[in-house]
Amino acid sequence: MEKVQPKEIARRVNFFKSRGFDPSEVKLVLPDVTFDSEMTIRLGGREVRLAYLGPGQQAGDTFVFFPHARMVFTTGMFGPRSMPNMAFTPSVENWLKLLDQLAAMDVDKILPAHGDVSTSKDVKELAAMVADEYATVQDAIAKGTSLDEALQTVKLPQYKDWRNYNRLDGEIRALYELIRTGKRSYFD
Repeated sequence: MEKVQPKEIARRVNFFKSRGFDPSEVKLVLPDVTFDSEMTIRLGGREVRLAYLGPGQQAGDTFVFFPHARMVFTTGMFGPRSMPNMAFTPSVENWLKLLDQLAAMDVDKILPAHGDVSTSKDVKELAAMVADEYATVQDAIAKGTSLDEALQTVKLPQYKDWRNYNRLDGEIRALYELIRTGKRSYFD
C-alpha cells in the first residue's frame, strides 16, 4: 500500500481536481488488523466472513461473505459486462480460477465493487471474456506481433458494448508486459 499510494494519487489527480478535491489531503491509513486466508467478524450482531483465495485482479483480492443474506461482495476482480482493469493483476490464470470459484459459490447474489448486483451467470460471462482477451493477446505475442501492431489490430469488437471498452489499449499494454516479463512494473 505504501509503495503504490503515490502512483494511485498521481493517476487519479484529474478526478480529484474535477471535483474540487485537493489530492494532497489524501492520507494513507494502513490497516491495524490483517489476516492470511480467513477471518470472521461481527457487524451489527451479524457474522461477516472474509476470505482470501489468492490473487485475482489484484494481489490482495478478498471476498466478503454475508451468510445471513446469502451474498458475497467481490473486489474489482468482478464487474458484470465491464472490461476489467488489467494494470494490477499478477496472474490472469489465477484470476480466472477465482472467477470460477466465485461462480461456483453457494450464494444467491454477488455484489461487485463496480456494477449491478449479479449472479453466477454474470461471473461466467466475465470469465469467458477475460480468457478470450488473454488468449487473443497471448496469440498476438506468439505470432511476433509488436505491441504497436497489437494496439492497431486487437479490437475485440464482441465486447464493444461493455462498460470500459475504452480501456482496451491499456489492457493490451498491461497484458503484453505481464506475458513478456511475468510481472507488472506498476509495483516496482
